[in-house]
Amino acid sequence: MGYGNHGQPGGRGEECGRVMLEAVDGRAHLALFREIAPHCRLVFIDKPFAITSQDAVAIVKLAQKHQVTIMSSSSLRYAQGLQDELARAGEEGIIGVDCAGPLHLQPTQPGFFWYGIHAARCSIACWVKVVHKCTWRQRSSMKY
Repeated sequence: MGYGNHGQPGGRGEECGRVMLEAVDGRAHLALFREIAPHCRLVFIDKPFAITSQDAVAIVKLAQKHQVTIMSSSSLRYAQGLQDELARAGEEGIIGVDCAGPLHLQPTQPGFFWYGIHAARCSIACWVKVVHKCTWRQRSSMKY
């Protein structure tokens, strides 16, 4: 099976079973997914998955309607160093997690939807093991 960049999302979707939706602007993801969903079985949606919960729900409903498996994640969630530490610590060895990363706020990509998702996904990777308490706080003194 070959691969390629086919330009417009809906035009050649029937030729492939897998699509990587790599639009950097999460505002476009719902419209783009609406075009490709009828033609694909597997779709990776790059961060941000969506920038509103309404768009996220709409994408999930479209995926269910068209029987499309979707996935979206920060690649840092799979970073080798994090995975090594999780394996070393085991389920009982994790007593707390601090994850830090860039959180540049963009007017069009609110909150964690821009780069904040990377630290959030690293935290979630740790939560899978065991969660007792979660606290988020913004440190205005941190500079990136």
